[in-house]
Amino acid sequence: MNSESSSKSANYINVVSEFSAESAELSNGRWAMIGVTSLIGAYATTGQIIPGLF
Repeated sequence: MNSESSSKSANYINVVSEFSAESAELSNGRWAMIGVTSLIGAYATTGQIIPGLF
């Protein structure tokens, strides 16, 4: 039972160590560009900056 639980925790550590700040920044930048594109699309189709509010 102990060897089984230690292998599970080792797996978790391996998964966590695969994430890096560089990949987080890349993902954040991509989502920001999707948001900007959506904003431009909403403005182009409705003529409003925030449809329904302004």
